[in-house]
Amino acid sequence: QNPVTHENVDPYYITYLDGHFYLIGFIHKMNQFFEYRIDRIIGSSLKIQPNMIDGARRRRPITFHYWIDGSLARSGLSKRWLTQTIEREEVYLDEKRQQRSRVLIRATAYSEWRILQQLHKYGDKAELVDPPHLRERMRQEVTRIHSFYEK
Repeated sequence: QNPVTHENVDPYYITYLDGHFYLIGFIHKMNQFFEYRIDRIIGSSLKIQPNMIDGARRRRPITFHYWIDGSLARSGLSKRWLTQTIEREEVYLDEKRQQRSRVLIRATAYSEWRILQQLHKYGDKAELVDPPHLRERMRQEVTRIHSFYEK
């Protein structure tokens, strides 16, 4: 409805995430990659620019691990990630001494922001394990969110 113009975007990848196709593009002005949902791109606004793409610059997938509650994993793994595999499952006793299970997932994604955003959706049913710097970012975000509800 109110289109946003993005100038000088190098298109690098098209990927299917969370039910939509996304263009992964590099914005020179901001010197970083962004995701654009393809069905929201106005075709008539596109212009081919000569010699824009830097073939040496590629966005490398980020590998990460997270635990997810077994009840969520039973219904099938999410299609939110580029790749994902179950590494192991374990059974434990929760704080009420009830038996629960959790599954360790190894996954890849192009965006740290997307990893954090998607895992936030699972609330206390997911725990980001690594990479360590991303786990620390998650810890800081959760701490900040918690502070909103303290008296």
